[in-house]
Amino acid sequence: MVLIIAARKIRPAVGRAMREAVTPGVRGARVFDTAWPQLVMMVALPLAMASDRLVLSHLSTLQALTEYSLAAQMFMPLYGAVAAAGMSLWPVFARARQTGQRSPVSPFAMSAAFAGFGLVAASVMMLLSGWLAEIASGGVISLGWPILVMFVIYVTVQAAKYPFGAFLTDAKGLRFQAYCVLLLLPINLGLTLLLTPLLGAPGPLIGSVIGVVLCQMIPNAIMVRRRLKGTEAPR
Repeated sequence: MVLIIAARKIRPAVGRAMREAVTPGVRGARVFDTAWPQLVMMVALPLAMASDRLVLSHLSTLQALTEYSLAAQMFMPLYGAVAAAGMSLWPVFARARQTGQRSPVSPFAMSAAFAGFGLVAASVMMLLSGWLAEIASGGVISLGWPILVMFVIYVTVQAAKYPFGAFLTDAKGLRFQAYCVLLLLPINLGLTLLLTPLLGAPGPLIGSVIGVVLCQMIPNAIMVRRRLKGTEAPR
């Protein structure tokens, strides 16, 4: 059922691939060209985010670590919801790329819409955070406004950059994203190590936001704009 729905969404890509797979002499695309960038992003991005707790545990207080962990439990599901919603953009952009037509939806318009959704959802979560913290910790842990504001910004930025990544899912686009993620790792870790002793729990989030904006959101937006202008055709 999933294959049938996907085939209809991105036709004629699936049908053509199935026909070419059984046609002698037809050489398809190399799987490795898209597999290794996906692998890099699947490993590097969680590693960059997971390093926040590790740095907090060594360079800050137990209170800061527990504050960060509790806030993350509230806000991270919102990012998961954004990622799940963003998956619907993949077949739209893939079909347009396969047929050589302009995408029916603008990645920049979708970025603004996703950012708006992320901002509203995260803001609601911030308003409910006091009540949720009371339930989760029995009143032992209270969340300060700096960590809450930074999580709102973090979710908003992550939501805004997702449509650009969904647009760049051909081999060349995935390679570009993988290189940007590899650049993100040392920048994110360096800023986290620098800011955590000074700011506590919000420090890693500030480092993550700066790293995502500089190494993912801006480069991906520039690449998307170049493609939309037709100055660089994806391969």
